[in-house]
Amino acid sequence: MEQLVQLLTSAMNPALRAEAERCLEAAKQQNVEQFIVMLLQVLLAQNLNTDVRMMAGILFKNMFKGRGKTNEAMAQKWREIDDQTRLNTHGAIFKLLLDPNPEMQNLGANIVSNIAIIDLPLNKWPDLMTFLLSDITMAKLKAVVAILEDSSFSVISPFINAIFMASLNLVNQNLNFVPSVIKVFENLVCFKDIMKDFNYRGQIEKFLLTAVQHQNNLIKMSGFQALAVFEELNIEYVFEIQHELAIISNAILATPSNGNDDIIELQKTVMTFWQNVAVFEDTHFKTEVDTGDVTVKVFPVVQSSLIQLVGMVQSQTEEIDSNELCFLAQDALNAMVSVVGTAPLEDLSTTICGAYMNQDWRLRFQAMSVFASMLVKIDEKQSIVKEHIKHIFNLLNDPIPINRATAVYAIAKALTLYPDFFKAEAKDIANKIVSMIEDQFDVVKIAAIRFFSRLNDTETFTDHAFEEQSVKALMEMFIGGALKSNNAFLANQFLTSAANVVRGYESYYVAWNVLGLLYKNCLNTNLFKMELIGSTLVLIENCVLTCNKLFIQNKEVLNATFEIAFRSANASPEQAFMLLGSLCGLLYGEIDNYYPVLMKNVKQWLANCSNPSVFVFLMDLVDDIATNSTQYNNEDYVFIVDQIMKVVRGDEYTIAQKIELASVIGDLLRKCAAGINVYVPHILKLAFDLMSSECDETQESIKAKTDCEFAALYVLSTILQRYNTFPDLLQLDSIIYQFFVLCISSKHFGTHQRMVVFVSQVFIDFFALSTIVSSKLIKSEIMNKNIEKLVQRIDFFTPYGDDRDQFKRLKALIHSKFPEFE
Repeated sequence: MEQLVQLLTSAMNPALRAEAERCLEAAKQQNVEQFIVMLLQVLLAQNLNTDVRMMAGILFKNMFKGRGKTNEAMAQKWREIDDQTRLNTHGAIFKLLLDPNPEMQNLGANIVSNIAIIDLPLNKWPDLMTFLLSDITMAKLKAVVAILEDSSFSVISPFINAIFMASLNLVNQNLNFVPSVIKVFENLVCFKDIMKDFNYRGQIEKFLLTAVQHQNNLIKMSGFQALAVFEELNIEYVFEIQHELAIISNAILATPSNGNDDIIELQKTVMTFWQNVAVFEDTHFKTEVDTGDVTVKVFPVVQSSLIQLVGMVQSQTEEIDSNELCFLAQDALNAMVSVVGTAPLEDLSTTICGAYMNQDWRLRFQAMSVFASMLVKIDEKQSIVKEHIKHIFNLLNDPIPINRATAVYAIAKALTLYPDFFKAEAKDIANKIVSMIEDQFDVVKIAAIRFFSRLNDTETFTDHAFEEQSVKALMEMFIGGALKSNNAFLANQFLTSAANVVRGYESYYVAWNVLGLLYKNCLNTNLFKMELIGSTLVLIENCVLTCNKLFIQNKEVLNATFEIAFRSANASPEQAFMLLGSLCGLLYGEIDNYYPVLMKNVKQWLANCSNPSVFVFLMDLVDDIATNSTQYNNEDYVFIVDQIMKVVRGDEYTIAQKIELASVIGDLLRKCAAGINVYVPHILKLAFDLMSSECDETQESIKAKTDCEFAALYVLSTILQRYNTFPDLLQLDSIIYQFFVLCISSKHFGTHQRMVVFVSQVFIDFFALSTIVSSKLIKSEIMNKNIEKLVQRIDFFTPYGDDRDQFKRLKALIHSKFPEFE
């Protein structure tokens, strides 16, 4: 043990860490059981330095789980470990949870789950939950929370009732446990099977309603955070507590904060909760989820308090931060009115109009903000909107800077919704706001600049407000403002708005003029400094896409743009790669002339690329090069696939990034099959990992899961089509078959018809393999009727029309290869 203690001590010393970690890893690899025994000895040695014990515990914990992901190789070793070592480990963890040192107790709570999620499904830790739920301590309760976070319902279902009873009894005995018990219930609401049970759901609702009425604001906050999870996963049940929750919420929102941060944060949490409910109801209106019109019923209760908070502006001269109370109140008000409809604005219209002329600057601010927040499309009563805009136009001259800025934002929203309704006033409004770009206060300047950026998609208003010459002058003002400004944030606002106006106005004359201004000042101005280069490149890209053929025909400007992108890649890689990608798309076959220099730069950038986000953008550029070039060097793409496969399995890449990289691989496989066949098994494993990624019940998670499946199937489809004569493909029949089993057996299969059709198409590619008849696995699955069950499920969800014809081809193909298939 002394040698292990010395290594653990060295591992905490930066100068000795590398060698110590190497020795620790070697000891683990040599004999994992003996390594675990020694770690447990250190963990339980109360006479040792706490830091050494903690280091041993962290090392033990990370053996099983790192970055929130289970180490499957270690998990398998643990399943095979001898019973005595397992029992010793269980006993050591129990002792840790009762250790006199609170730090060691908490470490034990973190370790429990890592072992529990392996042993509980195997019934190899039968006394765990009994121990945790008896004589409960804070550490034991934290361990229960960790197990609930990491386990499936099937694992924890035998203990649900005991967890409920112990948690509720604990709250009645000691209020100090309330925050941890809230975390228990927050995790319980994640299980649909629990929430379907009326009795369990009722207990959860009752407890959380009690929590959000607690005298302690932090407990209230924890209660609302748990309710946020309840709402996200179980929106259909919120109506059961809407009345009580609305009253509680209003009491919180109406409480004067007097600068108390706890109250302010609680009010923000409450507003965010109701905003999310409203957004869900607005987004999923008349869908399969019946929410009971919660927002419509709650809004009258909280409306006055939200309006009051909208007026809680702090500064006359500074821009409102997106985290300030008044900003969040506007967002919540807008989200709820989007569901409720036009009635609130109609009812308050006279009062709001009167407040525009109030002597109190905050009331004028409040009036404009409430109008903008409550403004939704009301075609039949546009005169109401026009009356408000008449008043707000006068407030563009308000003596208070924040009010002038707010007037601009309010008018922008009205014009966005009603571009045709303000034809007569459009030029006067635009000219007035152009003049405000020169305002002495940045908050007003930024509002004026953003005004044109926000309206960039409203072609009708832009056409009425400006002729091409006027837009050209506005762009010159924006670029001039960026060149002259010493404020990087303001300069970026100028450039961003210029980019948006160019994209929205869609005039090659304006875009070409902007390019001329940029390239005239290209190398000796602020525009290509580090803090502005990203915005400058986005502006160039929008100009390039707008100019299109005119741009391609001018080789001098084209070459200059390539040069700018190449030179900017180190300072602003993502924007530079996007610009180069757009150039590839515009040039299409003509990109061949630039292929050598592009790939030379790609390889140089790859050599210095360690950021996952930048790497994905670079691979998207490679995809654009491959897609649009007619000539290519096969070795280049083999090299690229090799680079992707080296990094993509790492934990530092998100699921979304892995999906993007999988799509790039699919495109490269379609472009050049030769030389990449050696990577096929590894590429299939990557795609299978995407296919088998876990998914909870939130709409976002289900969508992400579907995106994973599409990306995985795209890669599989490409492999089946491009490598259908690959001799080793038959050896991969098991993993390929599991693609279909996982996808078709999913309870979400059928939600997206496009997925059903795509699966049918890829299934055809699979059974079209000439070697498929030699697969023992597929023969067995045919005989056991398992493939028939999969096909029946596809049949059930396949729509009529051409897609049915494809399905019939699938059945006929399987029958032709395996006559016993019916």
